[in-house]
Amino acid sequence: MEIARLKRGHSEGPPGEVIIGALTTIGRSPGNTLVLDDGRVSRHHAVVRLHEDGSFVVSDLGSSNGTYLNGRRVLLPERMRHNDELTIGGTALRFLHPPSAAGARSASRDEDTTLSGDEPTGELTVVGTGPAMEAVFRLMTKAAASSIPVLIEGETGTGKELVARAVHAVSTRGRAPFVAVNCAALPEALLESQLFGHRRGAFTGADRDRVGLFQAANAGSIFLDEVGEIPLGMQAKLLRVLQEGEITPLGETTPRQVDVRIISATNRCLADEVEARRFREDLFYRLSSFPITLPPLRERREDIPLLSERFVAEAAHGHRKRVSGIDPEALECLVGHEWPGNVRQLRNELQRAVVLLEDGEAVGLRHLSPRLRSPGSAAPSPAPAEQPANGAATELRGARAAFEARHIAAVLERQGGNVSRAAEALGLSRMQLHRKLKEYGIR
Repeated sequence: MEIARLKRGHSEGPPGEVIIGALTTIGRSPGNTLVLDDGRVSRHHAVVRLHEDGSFVVSDLGSSNGTYLNGRRVLLPERMRHNDELTIGGTALRFLHPPSAAGARSASRDEDTTLSGDEPTGELTVVGTGPAMEAVFRLMTKAAASSIPVLIEGETGTGKELVARAVHAVSTRGRAPFVAVNCAALPEALLESQLFGHRRGAFTGADRDRVGLFQAANAGSIFLDEVGEIPLGMQAKLLRVLQEGEITPLGETTPRQVDVRIISATNRCLADEVEARRFREDLFYRLSSFPITLPPLRERREDIPLLSERFVAEAAHGHRKRVSGIDPEALECLVGHEWPGNVRQLRNELQRAVVLLEDGEAVGLRHLSPRLRSPGSAAPSPAPAEQPANGAATELRGARAAFEARHIAAVLERQGGNVSRAAEALGLSRMQLHRKLKEYGIR
């Protein structure tokens, strides 16, 4: 059944229309729903998916040159409207979706919608297609629409600063400064001077006035990384900034007003720190007005192929090498690893692999670290003690798996064995469907 259409413009390739379904992938790779033969387009560039409310949402997949909606770069997932123009590489795509089609509700631009940042600098795209990151994107979109303090929680290496930068970039403060400070890297005396500034002569070595980071971030956002490491004495001063919107530089007695949005991050459980009296309760509630928890990479394995391809392309560009992709065995190894260092560890691993391979080669198992290739690196199976005591629960899981396998096989048969069409009909990516085919032994 037709849901909506993407009409290809004349700027690249022949004009025409493409009917889009629940999940439409766009890129240069032959496995995509819409294949664009353009060197400016990444292998897996963007995805348009059907939202639960009947509208369509476009997401960039960490492409090299970006995805643009009506001339503005897509940083977070954005809802599309009838007659919107999507630009990918040199191709302009017109989204045709009248309000009556598929029962889509009309959404105002300020409802559940993120405005892309103007002329974003650096790498701001947060990559994710699974349900875990979908929840994160929803929270990021809401956070970007206000100036409420945001607390980003997650394990080391999950991309907390990247999320903070993206929230800032797509907010109304996106053109103002974004200032980041690692609170764990500075002793208390120096941290106070860094945050609030000082007057000449305020302490030994203060030979000139210094503007603090809060003042430097005025009208923008300040990112307090590892906020759980701030000493108790500094916490009281930080609380005053949140309550009164003012700072007092060292050596001064008159407060200065600042308009700064605070985004903080921690890999600790601040609630436990409050319980242990290592973190002020009042500051905790101020900072955690809007919490966003990032899932570890092992809980979003469906994103590992996309992230891997992105990091390989980035490393190939940096080291001036041609890389012909990632071997299936290597990709399977990457997907199965536990990744205690999360996305940062995956990025470093693939940087190393690209350095090792010869020009024109694909990333193979031999290029991966020995700890990844060892049997113990794969995701562990649940221990017998962790299995449900209730046999009915185990039986239910087995029945679900059997039903899913039969359903996938039936859809694949109806689509004549075409994996791309079957994946679209099932609302899965090709990579997700391939994993399920392997899991259930379907050929």
